[in-house]
Amino acid sequence: MQHDQWRQLPAQVRALPLDPRRALPIPFTTPVDPGTGQGDWGITSTEAVERCWHERLCGVCGKGLPAWVAFLGGPGSADRWRGAYSDPWMHEDCAEASLTACPYIARPKVPRISEPIKLALVIPPGEVAGKQDAWVMVICRRDLVTTTVQRTKTGLVRLFRPGEGNPRRERVFRYEGNRLVEQGQTT
Repeated sequence: MQHDQWRQLPAQVRALPLDPRRALPIPFTTPVDPGTGQGDWGITSTEAVERCWHERLCGVCGKGLPAWVAFLGGPGSADRWRGAYSDPWMHEDCAEASLTACPYIARPKVPRISEPIKLALVIPPGEVAGKQDAWVMVICRRDLVTTTVQRTKTGLVRLFRPGEGNPRRERVFRYEGNRLVEQGQTT
């Protein structure tokens, strides 16, 4: 990550541990190897996700959340009736930081770390496997979000559902060249 990009990140993201190999902030839900200090970018900590749900913490910075939260995923995850997210809720500015700091999200040709090592991923209802051409940030009321727990080969995974009756704002981002550009907002 370039120095000017680092300065533009919110303070709570800049305060996260820095992966020594990738020079990226390690999100709260990404496990860290205690020996190397490197993030295990291919998986998400189930324990951290559970803490996010029960303690109302941001999945990126691990800090408490306000009444309105953000989710970031593909267009299918944002579907009002069927959509769900396997990544927990976050602050809107932490979601914005993810759009630039996470190589998988920020750049169109970067594969998910789990793909080359064949990790089993949970594909939330409404979503499709593989990289999408757009990312949708849904900002909604925290108190109206529900969850379900899905059993997988590797254990239980919590899915977050903003729900059809939850007031929301949506921000759509699409790749133009090698970067994401905001296409607009809807309510």
